[in-house]
Amino acid sequence: MTELAYPNLAAVYFTSGGAESDESAFKTVRYYWKVKGKPDKVKIISRQMGYHGVTLAAMSATGVPGYDKMFGPRVRTSSTRHPYSYRFEGAKPGETVGQAAARMLEETILKEGPETVAAFIAEPVQGAAHPRAADDYFPLIRKICTKHDVLFIADEVITALAGPATGSP
Repeated sequence: MTELAYPNLAAVYFTSGGAESDESAFKTVRYYWKVKGKPDKVKIISRQMGYHGVTLAAMSATGVPGYDKMFGPRVRTSSTRHPYSYRFEGAKPGETVGQAAARMLEETILKEGPETVAAFIAEPVQGAAHPRAADDYFPLIRKICTKHDVLFIADEVITALAGPATGSP
């Protein structure tokens, strides 16, 4: 797996599904910040209409209304706008949807306090709500996360790893 992914990927942690993957990512993020001497960095920011699963922490990061109706209260998370071009509101004059959504993420980080925000989670390919983010969005959020010392969790289970063009593994 590491040979097929990024050149700097050193290890792979297998889980049985997407929600377990997100739960493991949340725990890894907390462990990372404790090891780095920043135990107060525990908050996760997700996107409105993002889907991350139905386990308690993953459901808490899920921004789809109604998922927590009978299971609340949620684990403490914050959310920011999704960069969905067709229904986005809040862009300033001259801003692209991606720029506006990235700005809103940064505003959320600053409101929560960068010293307490551990990670931002988003789906590069979103299947439960909106299909695709604005083209300039992910490069901008990567810069914002780096600027504020916030880890980025790419919750990607929709596309998975495919075999040759024949579709066989």
